[in-house]
Order: sequence, then structure tokens, then C-alpha cells
Amino acid sequence: EEIRRLEALTSASSTVNSTLDLKQLLKLVMELAARTLRAEASSILLKEKATGDLLFDVATGEAADRMKTIRVPRGQGIAGHVAESGQSLLVPDCSKDPRFFKKADEKSQFVTRNIIAVPLVARGETIGVVEVLNRLGGGTFTEDDLRLLQALAHQSAVAIQNAQLFHDLQESFVSTVRALAQAVDARDSYTAGHSSRVTLYSVLIAEELGL
Repeated sequence: EEIRRLEALTSASSTVNSTLDLKQLLKLVMELAARTLRAEASSILLKEKATGDLLFDVATGEAADRMKTIRVPRGQGIAGHVAESGQSLLVPDCSKDPRFFKKADEKSQFVTRNIIAVPLVARGETIGVVEVLNRLGGGTFTEDDLRLLQALAHQSAVAIQNAQLFHDLQESFVSTVRALAQAVDARDSYTAGHSSRVTLYSVLIAEELGL
């Protein structure tokens, strides 16, 4: 059992370093989490900055597509509690937990029996929640399962950080190029905007050629 868990962490680490396609990467990590923890489903909910609500960004399992349409209001449900408190939760029987957000099950037509939810922390900020739901074969999740999911959540946070850093680097590069182009244009009012127009025409020509 211990070897199986270590293999899962090694696999997650390799996955995180294999691609910058964040959506695909997180889906692979969540599929790994569900498989390793013998869970019926798994998901990542990300916090919406404007409202603090949680939105399903990645979901696995039969109800995955329906889950992605659900919004969990700030502070509500087990996931909302974890996002606000920053503390992990292991709930052996959701029907007996007053924090359980029943509307999610109603909308997704999924029956949640038990759950582990851990905060997703990037750059010292809780940006979402990672969940696994319903231990297969009966029984409930254990404290060892909780610790493994916390480790996988950390790997997911690393993936998000890497993707964000790559995005920031790209933005910085493009901004630098734009600044240089503007500096060249500014030398002569006659050629002002020349660089941006050449870019526009180049793109139009390339699109017409099917490039």
C-alpha cells in the first residue's frame, strides 16, 4: 500500500513536469488521485476572485460534465468551508454533516456518500479545493488517504504556479517587443504605427494562405 502511494506521488511529479497545458495536466493528476485513492470521482474547484464562489475547473467520474456547470457559493458546503478555513476535511458520512452542499448533488444527479477535501494553495493563497468522493467497494477514506490527497494537491498547486509563471513570462516578452516597436515608431511621426500595421497585414496574408 505504501509503495502504491509513493508510485502515485512519483507519477504526479512526472506529470507536473511534462507539460504546460494546465487543463490537461490537472485532469491527469485528478484521474491519478481517483485511481490511487479508489474513489468514484475527483475534482478541482477554483475560487472566483470577484465573488469567492467555487467553480468546478476539473472533474472526473460519470457526472463530470454536469459538475462543471455548478457554482458553490462562498463559504457554503464542505468545499466552501475548506476554501475559507484553509483546513482539510475528511467526512465519512456527508448526509450527517450540516456543512454538506446538497444542491450540488441535486444538479449533478450524483450521490455523495463520503469525501476528502483539501485546500489548493498557490503562492501562500488558497485558490481552490481538491476533492475525492465516494470510496469504492464500501467503507470510508482514511487519514492516510487524506495525507496522500494533500500531497497531490501540492503537486497541482505547483502545476498551476508553473503555468502562471510561463504565462507571465510570455506576457513580459510580448510587452517588451511592443515597447521596442513603440520606441522605434516614436522616432518619426511619419512612420508612427508602422510596426503594428505591418503586423496586421502579415497576419491577414498568413490567414489567407491558410497558415
